[in-house]
Amino acid sequence: MLSTDLQDQLIAYIVRESRHIENRGYIGLSAIGDCPRVIYDRHMTGDHVSPEARIKHAWAYNIEGIMTEYLMQMGLYRRVSEICLHGGLVQGHPDGEINGELLEIKTVEVSNFLPIPPRLPNRVFYQVQAYMHYLGYKRCHVVYISRDIFHIRVIGVSYAPAIGQRVEAKVARLVQSVQSNTRPSCECGRCKE
Repeated sequence: MLSTDLQDQLIAYIVRESRHIENRGYIGLSAIGDCPRVIYDRHMTGDHVSPEARIKHAWAYNIEGIMTEYLMQMGLYRRVSEICLHGGLVQGHPDGEINGELLEIKTVEVSNFLPIPPRLPNRVFYQVQAYMHYLGYKRCHVVYISRDIFHIRVIGVSYAPAIGQRVEAKVARLVQSVQSNTRPSCECGRCKE
């Protein structure tokens, strides 16, 4: 076998097995912090990403699985219920629970991208607020792992009821937009008409 053939086969396999779903059929709470128009468009037309992005997703899922395994071996990890709202039109898939508190695991490309506590990126902040809101948790541990040197950083976040209510209202608006097939207004200022 030629090395280039092996390389092509490896890449094709990883891309195929990346667990990225282009057309999910539901609105994911993991991206509820995005602009409503972006969420709507992604739901209606799919989330198309490059093969390179699929490979990054595959590595991220694998690292997340390894971290979950470590937490299980430490006797800390417990699975939690998935979130299914509005007949399955809205879903969330939390990573687990540690000692009665929610767990979310994230990877970043390089350690320089690790968030500095107590701040989280908005997208992750809204994701964990949504999960806590719908599952009734008061606290969440967000475990970050860098994919370059495998640096680990854990950031704790508390539930903010006002944010939870804002998420719930946004979900209701998105559900209505999807059901009426009406594209919502842009809230980020970057969407193209």
